[in-house]
Amino acid sequence: MNVGAPIEEVQSAEIALVRQLVQLAEHHRFESDVYQTGMSRVDVCAQHLCQIRTLLEKLGTPVAETADVSGLIEGLRRAVAAPGDRTVASGLALLCDLRECYASAHRTEISWIMLQQAAKATRDEELLDIANNGAAETEQTWKWLRTRVKDATPQALAAG
Repeated sequence: MNVGAPIEEVQSAEIALVRQLVQLAEHHRFESDVYQTGMSRVDVCAQHLCQIRTLLEKLGTPVAETADVSGLIEGLRRAVAAPGDRTVASGLALLCDLRECYASAHRTEISWIMLQQAAKATRDEELLDIANNGAAETEQTWKWLRTRVKDATPQALAAG
């Protein structure tokens, strides 16, 4: 069984989630909980990308150039936090960004679940441990996003 494809899918999903989380945090940096928690979830994704890189290198599979974790995160932060872009985002914009990030987190979790199944099929305990951890941590991310949507919606709609 080829486990390279599901590992590459997880890598792609994690990169997309990093992009969404950095954008969310930087666009809503005046919401300190969104910024702080968003960037802490970026750190979790960065750890996942490092683990994925190691797995891909073991398999001799090419690693996406965008999987350079530190460069990816710093580049995104610079691009998103452009000078002159220092306005407070509206509550509705926050809800829209939370929704996009939530969808990306679910895609990432499903990718981890597919990798879990591949690890079980190949009886690869190391891969299964990594996939179990990745799925659980990604679930924490979407649960935080869902809670934040529930908290922000009444205020955003009342002010909207």
